[in-house]
Amino acid sequence: MTEDSAFDHDKRCKHFNYLINVIISKINSLSNDFGKIAEWSQKIKDWRNDYYGSDSNLKCNVFNRYFDSNEKNVDTFCEYSSFINYKLTNIQNSVHCKKIVNAMSTRKDDLIRPLASDELDSSTQHGVGEESSEELVSQT
Repeated sequence: MTEDSAFDHDKRCKHFNYLINVIISKINSLSNDFGKIAEWSQKIKDWRNDYYGSDSNLKCNVFNRYFDSNEKNVDTFCEYSSFINYKLTNIQNSVHCKKIVNAMSTRKDDLIRPLASDELDSSTQHGVGEESSEELVSQT
């Protein structure tokens, strides 16, 4: 297993666990019955555990996860950015170049928005301005 494939497996495991948690959260919002919520959540967790237990090559620790959607979005942005830098010449010569630039710009804006909002909320306490989050994201 190469270092890249180990990273890929780790990222896929984190992403899978993130999706499981999103599914559990969405399903839990369908009922106010705490008994049903607990039952549904447990069934999903049991399915996940059975899925990973069905093949010895599938190893994914339930603790290998994103803590929130912002962490997942940053990780995905960095992965896409790395891929684009690696394939830059091909992308620049591609008919899809403009679409890729627009998609990355949207992702970047989505990352800056929560950072800028958090900074605005705490700027009176810490004296921090919006430009620091934009600089942080533009460096990736």
